[in-house]
Formats: sequence, structure tokens, C-alpha cells
Amino acid sequence: LWAGYANRTLGENMCEAVIDVGPAQPREVFLTRAQEHFSNAIEIGSAAGETEIVTAARAGRAAVRVHLGDWSGAATDAGAVPTDFEFNLGYYDIGDRDQYNRIAHASGNDPYKTHTVWGTVYQDYFTETEDARVSWVDTGLPGDGGVEGLGPVPFLKQLKYPTRAADITLSSGREMRLIEAEADLVGGDWEAAMTTINQLRTDAGVPTRDATNSEEAWTFLKRERGVELWLEGRRLGDFYRWNASGTPGALDPLETVGGDSYLKQQDLCFPIPDSEIETNPNLSK
Repeated sequence: LWAGYANRTLGENMCEAVIDVGPAQPREVFLTRAQEHFSNAIEIGSAAGETEIVTAARAGRAAVRVHLGDWSGAATDAGAVPTDFEFNLGYYDIGDRDQYNRIAHASGNDPYKTHTVWGTVYQDYFTETEDARVSWVDTGLPGDGGVEGLGPVPFLKQLKYPTRAADITLSSGREMRLIEAEADLVGGDWEAAMTTINQLRTDAGVPTRDATNSEEAWTFLKRERGVELWLEGRRLGDFYRWNASGTPGALDPLETVGGDSYLKQQDLCFPIPDSEIETNPNLSK
């Protein structure tokens, strides 16, 4: 199960796969490995009667199948996961930074103020909707870090992770409902997709969305995934696959990297790091 999640994280975020000092391979190698690990976890967990492991593995495999373009398999796996299910990665405040929730650590003002919601789509969205899924507070303080071309910016503290011991969700039933909604969109049934999206929004206590066509429904699906999976390390993978498949529906302008930005080379995925290139004889710049 953990190997599945590790490979899912790599497959969703890296531009290419490198395994055991080998050559660069397509990122799908990580995703295929993740699918195999999750399938094994389902088989072993079923035999052992470990229901939580089986459900978590199905949820993880559903997400991987989305990126592999297997919408039938993704929807089948997602359908087996209850909406109230969550599988989390635990973090611990025991004096070891490697075990901290690093988002909370970076935004805890103890001593760091290097993570801010300022200048993101969620700044205005939370102000307008008070959607607790993306809550933040204005501390009235400047942040510690400087943004290129801007210098220090306001420290708007995220409230999703209140402490360094806060868990981060790896899979949830609510994500599964969004997978089902996206599968409906892929299949051309945008009305069914909007019904699912609006049910999630109603459950979250925020206003529903009104779409009149497929493109608007795609826009709302993309925004809802951003809200539901906020700060869980999942957004870059969505950007990559939506860009690769040319899906309709607009991203918020604040989610689109400008042509002159220093982030242009990593706006959809992370390149192989220099540390790997410098120590791997099978790679070169």
C-alpha cells in the first residue's frame, strides 16, 4: 500500500521516471508501478480481512487509473469507496523536522512564515464563500520569504493544517466522487457530473454551481478538485493530465504560469533534479 502511494506521488509530479540509477523513462512507469502495488495490496488485504487497507488501495488505484486514462477502471474502483472514507498519512511533532507536517511548519510562525495563501486563487475564493476546506486567516504580518519581483508579501496563514502533527489525506471518498464526476464528463454526461459536484458542495455548506454546458461543467470540476484536494500535493498532476489531453474548461488565471516566469519549466511537472543527474551515469543535462 505504501509503495503504491509513493509511486503515485512520483507519477503525479515528476516529468520523467528514474529507477535504481537507470535511464530516464516516461512518468507512466511510476503510475504503472503504483497500480501494480495497489492491486497487490487489494489482494493481500482481502485475504487478511483488512478492510481499511483494501479500501485505501482501491482509492489509490482509482486515482492512478485517472492518470493512465483508464476511466472505466477508475470509476469502478471509486465506486467501491464510501464518501466518508479517509486514509491519511500521519505526521509527528517530536523534534524531528523529517516527521513534521511541513506545510504547517512553514506557516506556523514558530518561527517560520514562509507559506502564504496570498496571491493564490484561494485567497479570493475563501473571502467570497467562506468554504472551510480552504480556510485562512490574515495575520497582519509580512511573510519571511520573498517572491521574485515582489519581495516580502502578506502572511495569510492557511488553517487546514493547524499543527506540525496534523495528518495529510492521501485518499478520500470525496475525491472518489470527483473521479466519478470527471468520468461522467469524459463520457459526455455533464449534467450527472454537476449533480455530483453540487452534492459535495452542499455537504461542505457552500453554494452550488450552475453550469449550462459541458465546458462550464469542466471548469467547475477543475476548480472543485483544487478546493477539495488543497495542499495535498495533487494539483500539479491534474494540470499535467488536463494539459496533455486538451480537456475543455478554464483554469483560474492565477493557476497559469506566465511565459516569463522562472517557474515555466516546472509548471506542469518537476524535472529530474541535478542531484540525480550528477550521480547517475545514465543521465545527462
